[in-house]
Amino acid sequence: MFNRVGHRVPRALRVVCAAVLSFGLLNDGLASDCDSNMAGEPAAYQTILQVHGQAPVRQSIPLLAPSEYMIFARERGVDITLEVTETAGSVIGRADNPIRRTGVQRVELPARAGQRYYAVVTGKDHGDSNGSVELRVVDLHRGVNAKCLGAQRVLAKADTAYAAGQSVTRAVGNTSGLNSDRAYQDAASGYRDAAAELLTAGASPLLAQAQLAEAAILNLDVDSFVEAKAGQDGRPKRTLLWAIPMARRARRRWEPQPPWTSQLPSKGPPPATPRSKRPQYWRTRAPSSMPHPPTMPAVGSFTSKPGRKTTSALPSITRAI
Repeated sequence: MFNRVGHRVPRALRVVCAAVLSFGLLNDGLASDCDSNMAGEPAAYQTILQVHGQAPVRQSIPLLAPSEYMIFARERGVDITLEVTETAGSVIGRADNPIRRTGVQRVELPARAGQRYYAVVTGKDHGDSNGSVELRVVDLHRGVNAKCLGAQRVLAKADTAYAAGQSVTRAVGNTSGLNSDRAYQDAASGYRDAAAELLTAGASPLLAQAQLAEAAILNLDVDSFVEAKAGQDGRPKRTLLWAIPMARRARRRWEPQPPWTSQLPSKGPPPATPRSKRPQYWRTRAPSSMPHPPTMPAVGSFTSKPGRKTTSALPSITRAI
């Protein structure tokens, strides 16, 4: 659509429209099929947890029938790590997401009969941070959209790999035998594979989340901004998500600038001030009541080389100003 009317619509306006569309895709209320946390599927358990600082919040999950479940933790204003444990405290799964404070973590849970499970949410922000986490448990064997289920499984593995890399980076828990670089690369590859699988089904919030997660981990954790902006073929990704930073740059261009910046040329150094318009402080003499400094004697000739005399080019200073 933008290509057809590009000659009539200003570029800045197109950027803003693309940013609005991208934010709309990130909103589950406008989702068509694939939600980021399967909001369109019935939940076996659902609750909201309040998170304060880095204190872990342990939530008991009601007894589940033997089946395969996926536990989602959707961040709302706080960056967290999700763990699923048994009654004895052993960790079954751990998940994290590179999208800060609005991401979704996923853990696959093969529930056994009579076993109670717990979801542990731990904040990663500063001590006085506050936010909430929407916890959701979905049975994967009850009418789940098959088109999105495969991508959710891939994203769950990517979240697990990213959590392993974060445990090394943040020195949390037992990190022996883990390599953060390898974990981040595995996570980025998982987000990329999930996005490629969802791309054939069209635009959806889950596709936007997968693409944004891949870009975030490459830019923030792998420290490769060029790779974050380019696909495997080296060409820039043609997704609406890249309109968000473009809109931010356009907004900065629209902000009012200081008066002196509008007088600067677009390229090159600022123009030099004419000599006649420069401040004349250097011509101001000392008051007559103040004694003048002693006169410096003239600099005489000196010998620069043996047998050769050179007259100094420095003038005689008769009065210090």
